[in-house]
Amino acid sequence: MRKSYKKYLSFSLTLAMCMSLAIPSFAIDIKENNGFQIDLVPNGTNSISDANIANSESIPMELDIQLSSYDYNHESVVDNEVFVTWDDAHNWDTTLTGTAVVYNPDNAPIIVGSAHGYNNNNMSIENLIGLNYTYNVENGHCIATVTYGYSEETPFGTRVTFGKNNGEFDEALFAVNDKSRNDARLDTEAETLPLQPRAIDRTSVYIGDENNHNGAVQLKAWAYAEFSPDGHNDIAASLKGNEAAAERIIVNNVDSTATYTAARNCEIIYSFSSNARYSNAEYYPKEKETSIPISIPIPKTFQSYRIHILLSGISVDATDRQTAWHMKNSSINSPYGITELFESGSEGVGAFNMLYYDNPIAAGDTDRVTVQVNGVIGYDYMFVDPEVGGFNNSTWYAYATASNTVICNNT
Repeated sequence: MRKSYKKYLSFSLTLAMCMSLAIPSFAIDIKENNGFQIDLVPNGTNSISDANIANSESIPMELDIQLSSYDYNHESVVDNEVFVTWDDAHNWDTTLTGTAVVYNPDNAPIIVGSAHGYNNNNMSIENLIGLNYTYNVENGHCIATVTYGYSEETPFGTRVTFGKNNGEFDEALFAVNDKSRNDARLDTEAETLPLQPRAIDRTSVYIGDENNHNGAVQLKAWAYAEFSPDGHNDIAASLKGNEAAAERIIVNNVDSTATYTAARNCEIIYSFSSNARYSNAEYYPKEKETSIPISIPIPKTFQSYRIHILLSGISVDATDRQTAWHMKNSSINSPYGITELFESGSEGVGAFNMLYYDNPIAAGDTDRVTVQVNGVIGYDYMFVDPEVGGFNNSTWYAYATASNTVICNNT
């Protein structure tokens, strides 16, 4: 647990839930507006990828959950930030972010939340952590899942469950998942801001074109083939998904009881070798609740097509060494969500950044810059969890990676 946050928390809750013992949990001194401090012991592991978690069955995962609002208005969507530590074999100590839906028709609020992030601030698929939790504010009961351990060898990761559901969460889970999935398919209009599209010229080349899991995640990336030490290099990528394909993948490979599959977030992440840097000012998109067109060239032609980005929420982590766009669909109060991610005529959502060479290079010499682009789409689903004893929520993260080298010539 991050000690710096504990002093701000006056709510204390401990859940001891093991495979062999179903010990009830109780909330103590609940005070609103201070978040929820929760200790969870895993029920066991459902190792989808046959990965093993060494000696983690009795080690608690500690959560500090902070909500952006504690009004508990029924069907409201709030941001949540989760500080998570878990001293299992992976030594988690990081911050996860996401959204939560309040189910409160009878003044007995239940929070259905999800969040994700990267351990040690390393935005690689191997460090991805996904959390889903369902929390009863009145009595302090909680169920949760975490998913992690993704790699090329283990594309479905490992899912671990926590807590017990005696039926008290079923109504909230069904209502939230049904409304979220249906509202995410509504067509609405959003104002287009007067931003000019940025095009990469026809000399650009593919960094990569990846179509994984039958279209559940489709990533394309482009960059100049060559650039000079004092010049710049535009990099662009588009990301597209397919909920129907994702649901088939989840049912066939993750959990046969899965239902209500819907995308909740996606990310485009640029990283590269140490002899280059990204601009932390020259990138698009960078604003929340905006609609942005981006032109992407068709290699070996003089033509380009336009990507239209329509977002309910976006945050950007832009540094010299990495740029990451986090795009989310809050769905219930923001049903337009990421519309371009799934429309049949769309190329998906897109983003571009400037790349600069950042290493001394002698006249006449050349150097190579390795560029990597990751695309991640998180698909929520509800499933029957025998370890929890009822229904539960989880998220599968479909991802694709494209990488290549571009040449820097000092001529």
